[in-house]
Amino acid sequence: MDLTATVQSNLDLFLEVASRALLPDLVSVVLFGSAAENRLRPVSDVNLILVLRRFDPDRIAALSPALQTARAAIRLDAMFLLDSEIAEAAEAFADKFSDILRRRKVLAGPDVFAGLQISREARKTRLRQSLMNFILRTRHTFAMRQDQPDQLAALLAASAGPLRSFAAAWAELAGRPAAPPRESLASLLAEWQLGDLANNLSLARENNLTDPGAARSAVLQAIEAAERIKKLLEGL
Repeated sequence: MDLTATVQSNLDLFLEVASRALLPDLVSVVLFGSAAENRLRPVSDVNLILVLRRFDPDRIAALSPALQTARAAIRLDAMFLLDSEIAEAAEAFADKFSDILRRRKVLAGPDVFAGLQISREARKTRLRQSLMNFILRTRHTFAMRQDQPDQLAALLAASAGPLRSFAAAWAELAGRPAAPPRESLASLLAEWQLGDLANNLSLARENNLTDPGAARSAVLQAIEAAERIKKLLEGL
């Protein structure tokens, strides 16, 4: 793994505590998302799945202080998933678990997601729902914060991950060659002549988008990109 020293040390410490607190119920620990790609940015969460045989409140209580510390230190976001729930959760949240299948690193235990199959219809349905939710939420926030450039830049930074996942999910459903989410989105934006959005997304994630006009324009382009992906999805 090639995470920054601060993230790696805090993650190692959390895993040490988790192993003591959760064994023998702990089956596997899986890192996913941008951290698994070694593409963390200042606004990135460190996404972790703790796969358990059972959810024991007393064991979770023992882990809670370490979880809170890791959240404050490295934006750790942990999902607690029972091994008996994997198939059901994957169908219910097909977009998230499709992304997990694309971008994951097993930190402890077996790769419980190897061979996991998610139905095409579930992936299409969930992607459609996520796109619609993104469009509505982003429009709402733009309407409320359109005169606050710093808030728009924060909104754009938070939009980068979902937009990239949407693009990768659509490309997979459309039978396009496999590519990381960032490259999948960049390819679509280039086709649509929205290349400025790709650059502004990166700037926003690095806290370097300081042009008020660019932030406003980029949020509107982000909404347009989601609308276009939704239209493409409807054609599959």
